[in-house]
Amino acid sequence: MADAYIIPVSVVLALSSGYRTLTELQLNNYYPVWSVGKMLLRYAVAALAAAICAVCAVHSERALMIAFAVVSAAVFVTVNFFNVRMRTKYRFTRRASRLAAVYTAVVCALIVFAGMIFASDAAGVAACALCVGLSPTIAKITAQALLPLEKANNRRYTDKAKRYLAGLNVVCIGITGSYGKTSCKNILAEMLSVRYKVIKTEANYNTPLGIAKTLEKYSGEQIFIAEMGAKRRGDISELADIVRPKYAIITGVAPQHLESFGNMENVARTKFELAEAIPADGFTVFNCDNPYTRRMKEISPSPAVGAGYREGEYRAENVRLNSQGCRFDLVTDSDRVRIETALLGRHNVLNIVLCAALAHKMGISLAEIAYAVRGLRPVPHRLEATTAGGITIIDDSYNANIEGVGCALEVLAAFKGRKVLYTQGIVELGHKQREINRKLGKLAAAVADVVMLSGVNARAIADGLREGGFGGEIHRYSGLSEAREAFKTLLRNGDVLLIQNDIP
Repeated sequence: MADAYIIPVSVVLALSSGYRTLTELQLNNYYPVWSVGKMLLRYAVAALAAAICAVCAVHSERALMIAFAVVSAAVFVTVNFFNVRMRTKYRFTRRASRLAAVYTAVVCALIVFAGMIFASDAAGVAACALCVGLSPTIAKITAQALLPLEKANNRRYTDKAKRYLAGLNVVCIGITGSYGKTSCKNILAEMLSVRYKVIKTEANYNTPLGIAKTLEKYSGEQIFIAEMGAKRRGDISELADIVRPKYAIITGVAPQHLESFGNMENVARTKFELAEAIPADGFTVFNCDNPYTRRMKEISPSPAVGAGYREGEYRAENVRLNSQGCRFDLVTDSDRVRIETALLGRHNVLNIVLCAALAHKMGISLAEIAYAVRGLRPVPHRLEATTAGGITIIDDSYNANIEGVGCALEVLAAFKGRKVLYTQGIVELGHKQREINRKLGKLAAAVADVVMLSGVNARAIADGLREGGFGGEIHRYSGLSEAREAFKTLLRNGDVLLIQNDIP
């Protein structure tokens, strides 16, 4: 049996080790993502630590105490070093609290059992050490086991929202895609508000519970716009079943959430679920500049409308981009109107065209669309430009795909002054993560003068920078907190700082 102090210390280490996994589960809607490589590495380290403690236990009590203290301190400091630097913290919602409580109970039970069942100290200590090493896997297994119960609990709220929405005299619109969902939702709401009362999902709420929460604030609006996010097959179908949209926009398909989707084909099929849910008297607006959505338009079971820069019934011509915003002609087959906006970036031109196609089909004139667009302001953390202390800051910290990074770098290039990029790269890309972050580095090499890196993608981005012939400064940091401190000394008057995807 392990000594009395071994068990409580092991419990503390296991709970600290599992915290990051619990946070990642929350970000992934509590669906575990299994990475075999990371699991095997973690198991190997745990086995090594267990073996060291077991050997020392056989040698002497004093050797065991020293080895266990050293290993425990190393694990505690390392784990909490990364925990403290996580920008996204675990939010103790009701569901999160249930998961944390069950996980804690399971970990405590396993460690107590492992520490007491074996007759020898060596075996008990080794078993406790293995439980600590396995704690992230235990957290995922716990989340997986709770999924059926949590789904049943959530269904009570979503079924209520579905019944409530079905009884309202409201036109429903769904928006999905790998990028641009939140921006399109806000742009479309402004356009339609010219004639209608509009309610939309708040912030980036794009889950069944987010939709249910939004409907609690319904107060007689005529149009409901629902942003629809997905991380696995069937997610969009579930959302469409609740909302029953008559109209839709599919913004495009890009590499995103590949850890859970597996491949791009699954991403595209999932986005297409929205088009499959549109009735015969409705229509879907497709981005004709994206090869995936262009193909969707050709096979759409419901009426389809195309929009884009060069192709589609709605197009952008004479595009002018600068650090103050965008100007372009919105063109249809029979008319055109000049559009001016303070929104930055080529991708926002596309967002406006996509939304204009839907709004125009719903009866909003091109002149009214142009009027609505003039008043648009950036969505927080999505190419939001501000100035502080003589430094221009472009906050694009919610951008998490390579298409958006390219557009953000194009915006950075439009500004005068020394161009500084801070990025942690793009995450949740599975086996494509290194490849895509190297591409990010190559893109940045053509624009940035200084690049500040942190996180697991730093090496891949640095490799891409070198491959792109980058001749500027490269700085590496442990995380956003350390980078923020470096901003104070590295940045100078006249600099332009682009913060891209600061969420780990």
